Amino acid sequence: MAAESKGTLATFGRRLGRHSAIYAAGAAATFLFGLVNMAVLTRLLPIEEFGRLAVYLILATLLTTLYNLGSLQGILISVFGVADGDEELALDDAEGRPKVVNRERALTTGVLLTVGIAALGTALVFAAAPVLAGLLGAPGQLEEVRLAALCGATGALWRLVHNIARLERRPGVYSLLGLVRPSLALGFGVGFVAAGYGVEGALAGIAVGTAVGIPVAIFVGRHNYALGLDLSIVPDVFRRGVFVVPIVLAMFVITNVDLFLVSVYAPSDAVGPYRVASRLGMGVSYLVSAVSMAWLPLRRIPLHTAMNEEHGPSGFGATLLTAFLLVCIWAVLGLALLADVLIGIAPDSYSDAAPLVPLVGLGIVAYGVTLMIYRGAKFPNRRRSYILVLLGGAALFLVAGLVLVPLYGGYGAAIAQIIAFVVAAAVMLWLAQHSEHPLPIQYGRLARGVALGLLCIGLGQLVSPLAGDWRLLVDLAILAAFPAMLVAARAFPGEELRAFVDLPRLGRRRRSEELLAKVEGLDPKDRRLVAMLVPKGSSTVRAARALDASEPEAMARFVASLRALAPAPAPAPADREAANGDAAEAGRENGEAPDRDPEIGAYLLAEGSFATRDWLGEQLCEDGVDPLDLDVLDLTLGRLRRIPRREWKRLAR
Repeated sequence: MAAESKGTLATFGRRLGRHSAIYAAGAAATFLFGLVNMAVLTRLLPIEEFGRLAVYLILATLLTTLYNLGSLQGILISVFGVADGDEELALDDAEGRPKVVNRERALTTGVLLTVGIAALGTALVFAAAPVLAGLLGAPGQLEEVRLAALCGATGALWRLVHNIARLERRPGVYSLLGLVRPSLALGFGVGFVAAGYGVEGALAGIAVGTAVGIPVAIFVGRHNYALGLDLSIVPDVFRRGVFVVPIVLAMFVITNVDLFLVSVYAPSDAVGPYRVASRLGMGVSYLVSAVSMAWLPLRRIPLHTAMNEEHGPSGFGATLLTAFLLVCIWAVLGLALLADVLIGIAPDSYSDAAPLVPLVGLGIVAYGVTLMIYRGAKFPNRRRSYILVLLGGAALFLVAGLVLVPLYGGYGAAIAQIIAFVVAAAVMLWLAQHSEHPLPIQYGRLARGVALGLLCIGLGQLVSPLAGDWRLLVDLAILAAFPAMLVAARAFPGEELRAFVDLPRLGRRRRSEELLAKVEGLDPKDRRLVAMLVPKGSSTVRAARALDASEPEAMARFVASLRALAPAPAPAPADREAANGDAAEAGRENGEAPDRDPEIGAYLLAEGSFATRDWLGEQLCEDGVDPLDLDVLDLTLGRLRRIPRREWKRLAR
């Protein structure tokens, strides 16, 4: 950790904020693609056909979920030690940690396993197309059902290969890949629909666009794969993934069955407007997922280990929950103020659905709160409690939906989602607060944030209409003023904001120049060693030979040079210093060398997949190596690798 850091929590918060911002920017771009796609299709397709397309897309989502059920999470846990549904399978349970020998070959096996499952499932859907078409209220529309099956199959494989970049902690690459699929689907889909193929053309565009994007994602992450199969991991994949099945199914029910309920209990021309409103309101989900996507991979880094040692298992969760909720209030405020403008992307026949937009957003925020509490809290049987809470929420949603949708149509579906997730969040909070490590919730700040949000909505309803044609500018001004109001009311103080926003004092070029100057100031042998080992693909054997030393000696000298180049780390907490001192003393008593630098060097320069490298880092931390030291060294090596390769060639001479 750099000297200017105020603690591991602030440092981790800034890193999480930086990664979340990248994911959020990518998600915003994806959301814009979705809006363009929706704006075009709602004009090219009659409102009833757009509603039918929405039902087929839900079918495709269901099939993707089924094809990935258990296998996706099991593959990610087996290879990377984490999974979307429940990272605790890997991080809190020794049985969940990856034990495969060749993680690259295991990932290749996982991809081919997903292909086989999707192919079998698609064949079954093709055969059952007449029955499924009848159940969907479209007898005879066999091609549309089969195209939805292809969308589901390609989507299942895409989810696996796309997530690799995220688990490598490459948010920029993940976000760019996230634009590949919607852009291709938009291009193919709009072209097919414009050519007169209707709903079938839209579905074919998604299937073709996804199929084209899959090899792109595999190529980008090619270093994570290896030729060959390891069929021995298949039983273990499903054993690990089975625990996530109820979570995935419960979430699918709450977030997707709403459209089916509307299609059954509301008029046929209500399905399309609800789909548009729900897609707009789901924009908040990109914010929720941005934080979630960033947090999960970062739990594998040494800094997270150090933060837990310094602040306890629940210290960061409460801080993040407060920041997350205040940002979500701002997002829902935006939906409430701009709903009429947002719904304008569709024709006028959809305008009555505008009030639905913020309601859908509220449901997503309630889900986000449930997830943040679950990931931030620590209490016994937490995973089992989370599963039971989500299953109960799914049952509550179905009951509420069956009662409210026949009475209120799409509004009933949105309210049912809010009820389900609010109850789930309340139960998770109660369990967390009655545990050994309760979350230090900042209720005063949250109350001030909610009050300011309601005040801004009231201003939007009372003041904005008086502005006439300038209403949009007034709404935007209110929305822009909300963050400043939070800081002024100390709901989100400036010092805490800085803990989540990484604003470097120097430009990247200047930082690189200063770091290069430090390298040039090293001992000539050390400078040459660093120049030989920093570029990826360098040979440690060749570097050791050039130094006329053994490979462990070269590694130790390389790590010592990195420490000389790194910013000064903050002092470790007393308990960690004592633990490290005890471990070193025990090593000396046993006649062992206390220097772990050769092993640290092997970790830093490890080639192959991120999964293997993360596993090496975890082993070092468990064996007593200071996680802050590992984090500083890793960051320093990353900064050195951003220096142009020509400079290293010059220094290696």
